[in-house]
Amino acid sequence: MTEGHRQHDRRRSGSAYAMIIGVSAVLMIIGLAAVSVARIDTRGVSSDNDWSEAQVLALSAAENALARIAATDDWRSRLAGVVTVPMGHGTMQWQITDDADGQLADDAEEPILIVATGQVGASKYKLGLRCLVEGLPLEVLSRCIHSGGDITMDKDSQLTVIGGAASTNSDFHADKKKAELAGDLEADGVWWKNNVTGNISKHATPLTMPDPRVVDTYRAMATDISGRTLINRQAIGPGRNPWGTANADGVYYLNAPGADVTLRDSRILGTLVVRCRRLTIDNNVLMESFREDMPVLIVDGDLVLDFESYGSQLRESDEDTNFNPPGVPCSGQSDSDESDSYPSEIRGLVHVRGDLTLKSTALVRGAIVCDGEVLCDGINVIVHDEDLSTLPIIGYTSGDGYLHRDGWKRMTD
Repeated sequence: MTEGHRQHDRRRSGSAYAMIIGVSAVLMIIGLAAVSVARIDTRGVSSDNDWSEAQVLALSAAENALARIAATDDWRSRLAGVVTVPMGHGTMQWQITDDADGQLADDAEEPILIVATGQVGASKYKLGLRCLVEGLPLEVLSRCIHSGGDITMDKDSQLTVIGGAASTNSDFHADKKKAELAGDLEADGVWWKNNVTGNISKHATPLTMPDPRVVDTYRAMATDISGRTLINRQAIGPGRNPWGTANADGVYYLNAPGADVTLRDSRILGTLVVRCRRLTIDNNVLMESFREDMPVLIVDGDLVLDFESYGSQLRESDEDTNFNPPGVPCSGQSDSDESDSYPSEIRGLVHVRGDLTLKSTALVRGAIVCDGEVLCDGINVIVHDEDLSTLPIIGYTSGDGYLHRDGWKRMTD
């Protein structure tokens, strides 16, 4: 082989070697890149997994808080701190707060906020669960009528209570021979027990009365219809206010301090709150609450029930008024005529902050709570609505009830 051929072969071998080295370098770079990408993907998957687990831990933290609340007496005081629990690959943490005034233990009926956090590694997820306190109905709502003061029955009066007792935190008095309480009685002292046809419980334990602030609670929810002392031949409800804008919940507030107010020949579908010296309801009326968690009538003053129920009705033709126009339906129906008639009665919870006088033949289907004294001077019937004993009425509950989840929100540090 000539020298030229040998030089040519050496150059060709050198070129092939250089090419092999180059290809190897490229392959090595590709391999390193693949390893790096794999590591990045692994870290990304791990991070995603941590993030997902942190969310689950946050939800679990809130559920853990609810379970601890349900199992702990006096939880507002005993569970006031931060609770941290190891779980899975991380931790869950929760704290119960009062976002209204910051004082968790000052009011058993205030809403709470559960701040729940889940953390796995560097991944943290934080949630807030707001809960409303759905308290237990006050025991007074299990009675047909309950008074903070005496119950007195005048001559020839009769009070019939069905489905619940008549009760008082004070004494029961009755005309010796010509008054009758048909039903059960609970009282401290009982004068003339022969006037009672049912069971008698003497020296009964006083029952807790509603919080006086309940008037302000409903005033805040109400549409104001002040400026009048007479409501006559009116239909008022969630879709109709004869004097202005309607209230969607049918809550209306009439403020007449120091004055006497009269309500007659009208139909109310909702909650009427009246602040006055004395409210008198007479002739024929049909009053019923629109929402089952609200009372039908609150009187911040005295109340006289002087309307007729026995053998009497609220007739549209008699009053030249349509009592079920649009906005005030009866059994879900409205119309434009004046040919209907309605029973004359009150349906729902009645709360009297002053004294109560029962006259004529007034019928109440629900319950009456009177902070003051009760005078029976008619032939009256109260039929208890058992739903009042089980369904919480806003403002008429104790704080020892249940928590109702009001909503979640995402939180950040």
